[in-house]
Amino acid sequence: DLKRSEGRIFKYDITGGRYEETEYYATGSGGKDARNTMKKLYKRDMTQEEAISLTLEALYDAAEEDVATAGPDLLRGIYPMVKTVSRQGLQDVDEQKIKQIYNAIIERRRVA
Repeated sequence: DLKRSEGRIFKYDITGGRYEETEYYATGSGGKDARNTMKKLYKRDMTQEEAISLTLEALYDAAEEDVATAGPDLLRGIYPMVKTVSRQGLQDVDEQKIKQIYNAIIERRRVA
């Protein structure tokens, strides 16, 4: 939002209703599980790197709990596409970075 100099998140329902979310949001069959992870780990002034890690952590948790949410396929090297939005516009997150973050998540959970 250029007037407020901040990003904003909106969700829309099937009837066209528009609802603003305050900090984060996730939709889809695993959305509730992803939001639970975000609720626990979200911090207001996260770096872009931290936000990407949080997003992947939330997707990983959603895939663990919801059969309709696919997690990463490590054997075939299939990972979710992640994009960031900033003043500079829309950007793709490098697949190698996504792979690196997922491997760190998996390793951390193996140790715990």
